[in-house]
Amino acid sequence: MMKMSLQIGVNIEAYSIEDNGNLQFNVYIYNVQDGIVIDYKTGESKLKN
Repeated sequence: MMKMSLQIGVNIEAYSIEDNGNLQFNVYIYNVQDGIVIDYKTGESKLKN
């Protein structure tokens, strides 16, 4: 398994308890940005050519 200096993404999960889960979600958000190249192994980033 490759060791990463920067996470590829994050999982966000929520459940509203005051209304028995009327609002609930579980999503994975990728760590990406248009126009940027990210090296997750080193944590370095640069503008895309």
